[in-house]
Amino acid sequence: IRVKLITFFVLVGLIPALIVGLLSLNQARENIQQEVFMKSEMFSNLVKENIVDYFEARRSNVGQLSQAMQIYEGMQALYNDNFNLNNERFRELKPGIDRLVDQTMKDFDYELIFITDPNGTVVYATTPEFMGLDLSNRDYVQNAIRGQIVWSEYAYSALIDKKFMAAAAPIYSMTNNQLLGTLSVVVEGEVVGNMVHSYLGL
Repeated sequence: IRVKLITFFVLVGLIPALIVGLLSLNQARENIQQEVFMKSEMFSNLVKENIVDYFEARRSNVGQLSQAMQIYEGMQALYNDNFNLNNERFRELKPGIDRLVDQTMKDFDYELIFITDPNGTVVYATTPEFMGLDLSNRDYVQNAIRGQIVWSEYAYSALIDKKFMAAAAPIYSMTNNQLLGTLSVVVEGEVVGNMVHSYLGL
């Protein structure tokens, strides 16, 4: 009887302790899981914010570039002469346009910058092969012609043989708000991929 009593009291003392221990362990596990989830969610939000900031900065840049005085004056000169690329005033302005565009390419790591007339035909491009191309069927060019500043979908371009994304903006006359053309910047797909991977730490 004595042994049974001792065993009984030991069990009575141990069982609650075991239950408390198991509950504490379970609570600790839940706390760790919650903390991991919260940190993952915070990191995910940070990555999203950084990616949004990246594209928003370039969307803002294409809007500013389309309003730059060098671009405006050059396009106004072409517009006034039925987009004659041999226009004397445009040829005078072109070196200034080239310097602005070259610096922008370096600052934002663009693959390509091109300008079209109001019909979507390329009249200026950092890649000579684009000159004279009719890009009016590109959705981002169409949207820019309609007055919007937009990003294209992530897609493959046979023209540059690469995946890319492009942002486009309209170019307006500063005197009568007439559409003079559109300006597009192109970001190579690999640059976009590397940017995402750098944020994810891959």
